[in-house]
Formats: sequence, C-alpha cells, structure tokens
Amino acid sequence: MVLKNTCFLIAIVLCSVGAQSADNGQDPLIAVVGGLEIHQSDLDKKIEEVPPVARTNFETVEGQMKLLDRMVRTKAMMKAAEDAGYPDRPDIQDQLKEQRERILAYEYFKTNISAGPMPSESDLRNYYEEYKDQKYKIDATADIRQIVVADKATANHVKKLIEDGETTFEQAVDTYSVDESKESKGYIGGITENSFIRGIGKSKPFTDMVFSLKADQVSEPFQSNKGWHLVRLVSLRNEGYRPFEDVRNEIAKEFLVTPEDIQKEYTANSDKYMAKEQCKISHILLNTKEEADSVLAEFKAGKDFQYLVKTYSKDAQTANKDGNLGYLYRDGYVRGIGKDVEFENAVFALSAGDVSNPIKTRKGWHIVRVDEKQPAQVKPLVEVEGQIRQALSEKKIEDFQEAEFEKLNKKYNTKIFTENLKAK
Repeated sequence: MVLKNTCFLIAIVLCSVGAQSADNGQDPLIAVVGGLEIHQSDLDKKIEEVPPVARTNFETVEGQMKLLDRMVRTKAMMKAAEDAGYPDRPDIQDQLKEQRERILAYEYFKTNISAGPMPSESDLRNYYEEYKDQKYKIDATADIRQIVVADKATANHVKKLIEDGETTFEQAVDTYSVDESKESKGYIGGITENSFIRGIGKSKPFTDMVFSLKADQVSEPFQSNKGWHLVRLVSLRNEGYRPFEDVRNEIAKEFLVTPEDIQKEYTANSDKYMAKEQCKISHILLNTKEEADSVLAEFKAGKDFQYLVKTYSKDAQTANKDGNLGYLYRDGYVRGIGKDVEFENAVFALSAGDVSNPIKTRKGWHIVRVDEKQPAQVKPLVEVEGQIRQALSEKKIEDFQEAEFEKLNKKYNTKIFTENLKAK
C-alpha cells in the first residue's frame, strides 16, 4: 500500500512538472522534492549501476517508478533531516568530515599513488598505439536474452504473443522457457562472434543470427541442441578499443619491470622457482599385510602389475585405472590419503620402474610402483616469468607508494607524538 501511494504521488508530481519537462527535452524533469529536482539522467545513472542481469527489472515504466520511488524517499528523508537540524549535530558533522576525508584521500591515492611511478605521457600513448590491436581490442558484443522451448510450434506461438503485445519477452521467459537461464530472466550475457554460448558451445549460425538483429528485436525461432530459441537483442556494442584512459595504469605496469629485471631475479633467486621432486605412481591397495605380501609374491613371480590391480586392489577409485594415483610431490599430499610422511619417504626411496614392499597407511596396505620420477629442478624461465613480473611489480609499486607518503609527510611537516599514546 505504501509503495502504491508513493507511486501515485510521484505520478502527480510527473503530471505537475510536464510543462517543465517540455522545456528540457534532452533531460526531462521527472520529480521535485522540496525544491530538489530529479531528472531522467539521474534515474538513468542509477539504472546503469544495476548489474546487467537485473537491469531488465528497470526497463519498464513500472520498474522505473519503483526505482524513482526510492530516490524520492531518499530526497524526502534528506530534506526532513536538514529541516530537523541534523547537519548541526556534532556526531553528524564528525561523520560527514570523516566521509569527506575518505573520499578525497581515496581519489588522490587512486589518481597519483596507487599505480606506482608513471612513465611519460608520450611513452604511455606510444605503447597504447603499438599494442592496441594486440591487447586492447574489443570485439563487437551483443547482450541477449533468450526463451528456449521444446518445439518450433511453441516458439512460433510465443513469438506471436510477444508481437501482438499479449505478453512481454520477460513474462514469456517466466511462462514458457525450459532453460536454466530462466532464473536470470533469460539473460545469457554478452557474446561475440567467436563466443562459446552457454549450453550450446561455439555456433556460427547462432552468432550470425544474433548479430543480424536490431536492438530490442526478437529473432525468428532458431534450433540448437538445446531446443528452439527466441532471442532478444538487448544491446549491441560495436567493435572498438578499450579507451586509453581505462588502460593507462595497466600500461604503466608494463614499464615497471624490464626483461633484464626478470632475468636478474630469476638468476639470483633460482631456489625460489624450484619444481619439487615428484613421482608418478600406481598402487594396489589391500586390507592386511598378509594379503599385500601374497600379492607382492605373485608380482615377483612374474604376474603383470595391471592384472594384480584389477584382481586384488580394494581401491574402487583407481582399480579400473591401472591403480593410477597421479603425481606425488615431495612434502605434498597423497591422493585419497592426505599427508603421510612414511608413505612419501618410502616412495621417494624408489627409482623409476621400482615396486615397493608393502607400505601401511590409514587406508590399508599399499604396493606402489613408480612409473616416472623427476628430481627437484629449477622451472624454465618461461613458466615463472609472469610470477616474477607480478612480484617485482608489486614491490616497485609498494616502494613507490611508501616514498610518496614520505614526501607528503615531509611536505606537511607531519609529527607523531608516540609518547602521548596510552594503552586502553
């Protein structure tokens, strides 16, 4: 009842400002609260803040009225707070002061400190131009919603209902769609011409159909392995490039660490980039040591290891996979067992091709074969280059930030009186 009454009041406000709206056709006035104006652009901004999957809720006039209701309530309560003298209260003034400090400090940090040392403007722009096709190109992207039904006749029926205005696309999703995307009003996100479509995979006929649509147009029924689709094009973003300003900080990071920096770190600290000693192992799991001794005796008598796995192993997870337990890493975990130092030491004492004596764990007795064995060794630079770049970048940014804070402290003559601190 409250929402209906408020929406009714908003409707009256809308009617009363109709003449004013006409004076500003580019950004019509849609509400006034105590002299505070709300324009269409204010409402649009709020809608843009809503995640795409939920934005459809505010595409209709009814949905926009609900959002406008919230905005009106906020303005009304703010005016009431002002009239009641809230801004003069010391506690409110403290909160406003704190919020002001946080906002200003954050914006300064984001703009001047967070990204680390910035290269020259010309270096940044030259890098952008050189690599924009390779790194910053954006494919044309279509945001779509879909209805999926079992047969073409149903798809044609639903499409006619939508065209005749008897139902909206979103209502038809709720009523007719049999796809899991129904939970998000049929929204399956943005797709490009080379996208994998959720539940369908890569389908050129599907993407060709999508990119042939105009905004808000509903497709003809389209068949896939999931059923018959009706697709509505919500919006289309043309092919282009990420704006320079959006990637400025990303580009700056490329200048932070040179190939020489990476090579120097790799050479000086190679022990940090070691691949652990590892064994690829298979096993036969038995319940008792007596069983394990008996099976091991058969192996030594010439029985095939895989045959013994299938015949005797109690491990249902690996018995049909020739006993394969995958890789065991030094100081790692044994699949299905967990951390077991005795098991690990017994296995790493073997050479490739060796078969162990029975080894006891919490699951039983194991006869283990080492299929492959690799010693601990330094990983190739190509495998750790990204890791090194990331670590060096973070260190350089951290050092830069600390230096900038020191400059600010010096500029503003910061003093800290630790002697006046008292434990609580």
